[in-house]
Formats: sequence, C-alpha cells, structure tokens
Amino acid sequence: LTLVDLAGSEKEFLNPTAEGRSTARVLNMSLASLNRLLRQLQEGRLTEADRRQGVLNRVLYDYLKPGCGICMIFCVNPELSTREASLSTLAMADASKSIRAV
Repeated sequence: LTLVDLAGSEKEFLNPTAEGRSTARVLNMSLASLNRLLRQLQEGRLTEADRRQGVLNRVLYDYLKPGCGICMIFCVNPELSTREASLSTLAMADASKSIRAV
C-alpha cells in the first residue's frame, strides 16, 4: 500500500520566502506532469517516456499498471478565497473518474 499526499496546488506568490516559492513551483510542475500522465492513461497512450516527466510520475508510474488498485482522493477548501484552486481540483477529479488502468 502506497499513500501519496499531493498537498493540493500551491500558489507561488503567496509564499513569503524564496524557498517557499521554489517549493510551490516544483509542486505545481509535478502536479501538471501528473495531470498529463493521467490523461495519457485515460487515452490508453501511457508509455515509459511518461515516467520521466516529473517526480510524482516516477513515484506513481509502477502503480498505474494492470492489477494495481488506484484510489484517488481529491480535497478542496470551501472558502471563497480558494475558489479558483478548488475548481481546478474538481475538474481534475472529474476527468480522473473515467481513467481505467490498461
């Protein structure tokens, strides 16, 4: 059993330090790569090259194979100030519903 907490999308400009902005930037790039990987899986076009597209892809790639169970939990913040990020998360969750491991 492998659990991965993606911690949601992070807004670079809200981080007060250069290190915080850098961490948020890396997390956002990994989430974008994972989103592309999930779309490739959904379309049945997942290849070995998709593994190298981001840190999360390298960690999760072997679990996106036949016989491996996948459960994704998407969490959103109900506050109005996070509406844009929540809508983005819900859109990714909706698209993920149709993913079937091939």
